Formats: sequence, C-alpha cells, structure tokens
Amino acid sequence: MWGFTFNDTLDNLKAKSESCDLCRLLWQACQKYKDKVDLTSIRFERYVSTLKLVDDNVSHPLVSIIRSPCKLNISGVLYSGLGQMLIEY
Repeated sequence: MWGFTFNDTLDNLKAKSESCDLCRLLWQACQKYKDKVDLTSIRFERYVSTLKLVDDNVSHPLVSIIRSPCKLNISGVLYSGLGQMLIEY
C-alpha cells in the first residue's frame, strides 16, 4: 500500500545514469552503502514519499520525494536523506 518495489544492479544504474536523472540519483545515493550492503542486486522500495534500499529485509532510506502543493508553481524537488536538494524539475 502506498508504494512499489523494483530491482536493479549498481552497474546497470551507472550505465543508465548517462541519460536518466533518477538512475543517477539512485546510483549516487547507493554509494554511501557500497561497503555495508551487497549491491550486486539492489531492491528499491517506495513507501509514501521515501525511497529505500532494502537488503536482507532491512531498509535504508535513500531519498524523500516531495513536490510543491501550489497549483501555480508546479515543481518537484528530490532531497537526499540529509535534506540536501539533489534534483529540481
């Protein structure tokens, strides 16, 4: 409920990051876990506004996805777990 899951590999995300902003964001966010988590096969899980990296049923928050509620200024912003703006569209 309120989410979805998908699988990928770190190498595939890096290759797709040349033309896909979301792939680049996910690849960059995964870098902080590369020594802690097996990134051979990555499972992502979205719950409400948080996209998480799931490893052995333990979830690691990667990014929060938010958008402006204002109807006149429709823009979205992706934030990392530390609150840093990564991509604005």
